[in-house]
Amino acid sequence: MVTVFVGLSNLVWLPFSGALSDRVGRRPVLLFFTVLTILTSYASVQWLVAAPSFLRLLGVELWLSFLYGSYNGAMVVALTEVMPVEVRTQDFRWRIAWRRRLAASRRLSSPRT
Repeated sequence: MVTVFVGLSNLVWLPFSGALSDRVGRRPVLLFFTVLTILTSYASVQWLVAAPSFLRLLGVELWLSFLYGSYNGAMVVALTEVMPVEVRTQDFRWRIAWRRRLAASRRLSSPRT
């Protein structure tokens, strides 16, 4: 049940953070959520361990999901912007070719019935 809420939370926070980083800039968002994660993640898990309950687990997991989603919403775009356009397209073509080779080798190596 908690996993469903965390997944829905990520579904909300990833695009929200991406839009925020479009407005404010990637670096400020990344730095803010890095510092916030460093300052609060250990304390929130410690709070959960002190008196475990479903509501505390849900709260801590949603908090960590917020931190993760907010950081990664900006990080995915920041990493894409760092890569030159030529390398991005070459990497994509390489991945497709590798997947085709892998699928072909699996077909050839699978036992025939």
